[in-house]
Amino acid sequence: MSFENIEKKLKEHLDSVSANINTVIINADPSSLPEEDKIYKKLSTGAYPEANIDLYTSLKNKSTEIFTLDNQSKEISYLDTLIFAIYWNNLKTVSEKYKFVFQNYLSNQFEGNEYGFHLPKSKKSYEANYLVAP
Repeated sequence: MSFENIEKKLKEHLDSVSANINTVIINADPSSLPEEDKIYKKLSTGAYPEANIDLYTSLKNKSTEIFTLDNQSKEISYLDTLIFAIYWNNLKTVSEKYKFVFQNYLSNQFEGNEYGFHLPKSKKSYEANYLVAP
């Protein structure tokens, strides 16, 4: 499963949930009540919400967070974090997770990689440790 597929399925799911929420808002709108049942006017504290909920767009447009570690900053969005969390949880075994980390986050570089991640550990030392582990 790729990040693109996860994002596509996440969008479909969030759009479906958004549609359900909007349906509930429309069906529960108190303005459709008969005049004699409009006690809500006396009890209301604000305007009734509009049926324009879009969870995916809301998540996508949420501002990013900037994390700084060892004088390197990385900007991370909430949508990307959620997609990565789903991807990580779909890796079923420890071996799959180790393979992902080994292939994507470790290298022989000392400064960083093409994505700007700081890579403090050497791939060679992890290879040696993995091979001699029980």
